[in-house]
Amino acid sequence: MKQLYTTKQVVGGLLLVILFIMVFVLNMLNKEYNMLITPILVGLTLCLLAYILVLNEIISTKKKLLLKKDKYVFKTCPDDYTTKVNFLGKVKEIECINSNKSIPNFLLQSTEKKCGEGNYGCFNKENNRTKKCENIKTFFQSDTDVNGGILNNWAEYQNQCIL
Repeated sequence: MKQLYTTKQVVGGLLLVILFIMVFVLNMLNKEYNMLITPILVGLTLCLLAYILVLNEIISTKKKLLLKKDKYVFKTCPDDYTTKVNFLGKVKEIECINSNKSIPNFLLQSTEKKCGEGNYGCFNKENNRTKKCENIKTFFQSDTDVNGGILNNWAEYQNQCIL
């Protein structure tokens, strides 16, 4: 799963906490500057509170977007693959075929029965785009094309899964 926060956000929060601790210790050690340091402590406290609330909102928004159900379905096969479309009743089966690749042929979508029979791909059965992209990446892990690979040349995958 993708990271919900960046290193910069964590470092920024950590720096605010360290600054707050330093000013608090300085306030405790030098009572004569108490009148000057107290407003700074209050300001830092408000900054910390605002930072935590904003970061929490960012994380929850990213989490909702990553877990959100997605109606996007893959319709095209990677380069060098031919698309074979079959209609199995109400279900449109999309098969990607290439006899020259080390990766086997796969299905973008098919019936539940056929998708459950083996490792055919069936990537469109997932409702979550992140999960769908992870399944595609896992399926193509044994791709031996070191000059870019199937996924690097699959425009639809690049547009939908690489953010």
